[in-house]
This record gives sequence, C-alpha cells and structure tokens, in this order.
Amino acid sequence: MNWNELQIRNENIGVESYFIKVTKPSENRGVWIKYTFLKWKGSITFRVWLTLFGPDAKPITVSNTFHINDVITLGKHGIKWPGGQMLFDSGTYGYIGDISWDFRWDVLDDKPIKLLPDFLYSNEIPTTKLITPYPKLDVYGTVSDSFQSHFTAHDGGLVGMQGHNWGKKHSKEYVWLHGHFAQGIVEGFSTSIFPFKFTSICMRENNGKDHLFSDILSPFRINSNYDADLFEWKANTRKFKISACGRVTSDFAKLTYRNPDATCMYCHNDNLARTYIRLVHDRGEMMDISDNVSLEFLTKKPIYIFEVR
Repeated sequence: MNWNELQIRNENIGVESYFIKVTKPSENRGVWIKYTFLKWKGSITFRVWLTLFGPDAKPITVSNTFHINDVITLGKHGIKWPGGQMLFDSGTYGYIGDISWDFRWDVLDDKPIKLLPDFLYSNEIPTTKLITPYPKLDVYGTVSDSFQSHFTAHDGGLVGMQGHNWGKKHSKEYVWLHGHFAQGIVEGFSTSIFPFKFTSICMRENNGKDHLFSDILSPFRINSNYDADLFEWKANTRKFKISACGRVTSDFAKLTYRNPDATCMYCHNDNLARTYIRLVHDRGEMMDISDNVSLEFLTKKPIYIFEVR
C-alpha cells in the first residue's frame, strides 16, 4: 500500500486528514497545518487549518473550508485548492485571511512509522487509522501576516514531520505524540477499542532501528495513563518509559472537529510540549528530554484549564 494515497474516495472512509508539524527549537515556536476531508450531508468538504504556537502568546488558529469541486487531489503526490497546495514530498504554500505560509522541505526520513499492525489497517477498528509517511523533515520557509513575520527560516533549521490519518469517524478518545530527540524520534498513541484501551509507541534511533512497544505486538503490556485535565500522558514497559505534558495549560490550541453524523469532537494540541523518554537496551540506557514535542488530546468534551501547573 502507498501510504500517501488519498483514501477519501473509499465508501468506508468518512474523515481523512494530512498534517504538517514544524518547530523552531531555537525560538521555542511551532506551526501546525492540517488538511482535512469530511463526508458530511451527502457531500465532501475540504478544510485547511493553521495554528501558530509561541513562547509568550496563546496559540493563533485560522481555517478555511472549500467544497470538493474546488479541490484537486493529486493522488499520492498532494492536494491543490484555490490559493494553495501541499505536495507531500516537497512543500506547501497558501493563505487564510491575512496569514500566509510558504514552506519547502527535504525529507530526512522516508521510512513510515506504523503504530498499528497491518491487519488493523484493513479492519473497521479502531475507527481512526494513522501512519506517519515522513517522520522527519528539514524545513525552510515562513509564516507571516500583513504586519509581521511569525516564523521564518530560509536556510533550514526548522524540524518537521508529516502525518496522515483516516477512518469512518474520529475516535471517541485519543492521545497522540510525536517528538524529535538528539538520539532519534518517538511517536505514540493511545485510544479505546471497544471496552479496551490500546497503546502503541515507536522509538526510532538515528541509525534507523525501531523499538516498537504495543499492547498487541509486545509480550509485555504497556502501562499507559493519560489525564486530560492535566494534559499529560505517561506510559512504560520493562524497557521503555515516556512522560509527556503540555506547557502552561492555557497554551494549547482548542479546536472543534465534526464527524460525518454531525457529532463533534474536541482537539487539544500543543506543538511545544515537554517529553521525557528512557530506553533500556543491550547497549545501555538512553535518556533524553525535549521541549518541542507535539502532544494532542481528542475528547468528547472540551478541556478548560487556566491555572499554571
């Protein structure tokens, strides 16, 4: 299967999204751009979202919606819409109101991260499938509005990734994380499958070796706990430990997602979250901390937190 093929034409798919997450560690800034298809009321709509994260101000989110007749899907290559485009392997540009962006990237890692076993990608459960076609990108470009440049690096220095998820509808409960560390990449998610909670985490070292920890694939069940009210997630096995939390709790983005049946889910996202990881293997113990990690909670009710932890 080509993981960049658009799935929305499949009758069993109701929601599909592609997204780019980019951080600038030297300034503690981040940007998140998401492209979403939704089958709703007998038609397909396409929505582009952009959220800016910074060290001081609350996140800025803008979005624009298009009818599918105004969108050109380029199969495994990308998507075009009036005033913008996203080419999976090279870059994206566009504008929403006064905010515009123009990013190009070099793919540093094109080995997809799959957090589900293959048989679940062709199964009705879980309701949301996910894969990361490009876990690491070297990004250059800018985001700006009529008054200032919010996010600029014309000579590289921006660390990015590209994700893809799809399904009949949004999962009822969902936590997702992706981070770049000195020693490699960590990505993980936790969701509910009927009455059971399922967690899967991949730690990829810089040499390309993957350590996959999964409730289904691993001989040792993961002890995973997340707390939406504290915006934190902890998981561990005998060889792996991860602890992630948002920054100042009012600094995550709060977005409303629709399902094909018109019900709503609420996405809470921080592109600059803090994560601690520890991996014990044959060569010894690897530990790392990063402050520019993407942490996302999807819930049936919005989270309202204003105090600082």
